[in-house]
Amino acid sequence: GELERADSKVFWLLIGTNDLTASCSEEVILLGIIHIVEEIKKQKPDSIIVLNGILPRTDSQSGKLIPVENIGVASPSPAKTVQEQLLQDDEHHYDESPKGNTIDERDNSMNEEASPSITENDMEASLDANSASGTVSSTERKNTSPPLPTLSHRNFWQSIQSINKGLERYAEQNDGVEYFDASGIFVAHLGNKFYQLKEEFLMKELQGDFLHPTALGHKLWGEAIVDYIISDLDTPPNLRKEMPR
Repeated sequence: GELERADSKVFWLLIGTNDLTASCSEEVILLGIIHIVEEIKKQKPDSIIVLNGILPRTDSQSGKLIPVENIGVASPSPAKTVQEQLLQDDEHHYDESPKGNTIDERDNSMNEEASPSITENDMEASLDANSASGTVSSTERKNTSPPLPTLSHRNFWQSIQSINKGLERYAEQNDGVEYFDASGIFVAHLGNKFYQLKEEFLMKELQGDFLHPTALGHKLWGEAIVDYIISDLDTPPNLRKEMPR
């Protein structure tokens, strides 16, 4: 409804990071973004759509981005439409676990594989020893269950770069769609003119929680957007004249 009333000539789209938090696959996130772009193109065929790459983020307290080698490109199956692929992935609950025909079965198999050394006898022996020393009561024994396996954090930076490469490729292959990479605004490198470390970091001054831009981050990002629209965006001359310089 809101899109029908919009009179914009340029649509700037940034979406997808919350889907990473929800553990959606890279392919599903890319498909969802493309679906939104296609809907905008259908309702506003004369507009230009700029895909802002997903902003970098990390769970590291230091702001360090986990290094990645040989980054793949998230890409939907070419034999299926966006809607068909989304429906198929929805039926599979976006789950990428290797075993089982249902979510419960796959969860059980993951738990079994993650803690193969923990057996019922081991637990009983441990509880008996604790009970003998007076540290565990009989009631506590009945309510004690084996510890759950610890799951590692998702490498957000790897997923983001994969999705962004897919967005860039999509923009290259479709008229009226552009790609804008804002990573260079937020990602920092340590080193000097003689040597550069491979590690990459996010700065609290630009992303206070290493996810959302600060006021300064928004300012620098906004300035880069305006400069891109005025100088680099492949827009008609009449549109450029309307842009403030």
